[in-house]
Amino acid sequence: MASFDPYIAAERAREAYRKTIAQFEPVAPDAPVPESVSSLAQKIDTETRDSYKRSKNVFDGGLDSVKGVGQPIADQATKGRSGP
Repeated sequence: MASFDPYIAAERAREAYRKTIAQFEPVAPDAPVPESVSSLAQKIDTETRDSYKRSKNVFDGGLDSVKGVGQPIADQATKGRSGP
């Protein structure tokens, strides 16, 4: 039974990547990016950053909410315990 070796798999993936890149290197520097593609990429980048900011704000608000609930519970759990 053959066993999986992640190092061999990684080396095969690297070799496949190198072969693929080698095929496109001769044309890559000369290939201009169309304005429509550049514009779309900028739009996607802006929307992704805005989405991240909104998600982060919601996450931070939820985290603050959980912290606010957790502190009284922690205080109640440690009430009556004496210090070290």
